[in-house]
Amino acid sequence: METLDVDVGVVMCPSADSEPREKSAHAAAARGIRTSSSAPPPTPPPPPTRGAPTRVRGGDDGHATCGWVFHRDDVFARPLLARLLTALANEPAVKRVKGVLRLGSEWVAPAVAVGGDGRTRVALEPAAYRRDSRIEIIATNVAARGEIIKGEGEDDRVVDGDVVDRAGEAARANDWDAVESAIVATLKPPK
Repeated sequence: METLDVDVGVVMCPSADSEPREKSAHAAAARGIRTSSSAPPPTPPPPPTRGAPTRVRGGDDGHATCGWVFHRDDVFARPLLARLLTALANEPAVKRVKGVLRLGSEWVAPAVAVGGDGRTRVALEPAAYRRDSRIEIIATNVAARGEIIKGEGEDDRVVDGDVVDRAGEAARANDWDAVESAIVATLKPPK
């Protein structure tokens, strides 16, 4: 589950610990190399614009992943970001949150830890990465849990209450639109 490892607009090579492969099926075909898939490579997602991230989804039968890449000029508000990350970290269906986010001149990565008192804490640790802001959420797949998220006539989207504080609930439902709304709500308005 390497959603954040996708470079917007460029197909990335696999990690160094895996077998080397061609960057694209087209490049492989040009060299006469057969790839494992006869289908053309997926079209890279469009680059993000200010306030409108690029979303990349993934997962398997047991987990759903969703990642967002934000424009380099997007800046997050620390207090709102901390609330969002805490809401996500406290949701049992959320297995991991990772990312690098810009808070003005400072760039941070979330570090989630459970204290001796059993409370989940999120610290925003300094990060050296500076290209763009990225966040990825890995959650248990709704279908794998066998949960019914909505009843007949009910909407499965999280729409009421504070969108930032309800991000964990949205992630549990694999409602990536609502999660994206919560993340975008943590952005500072452009200057």
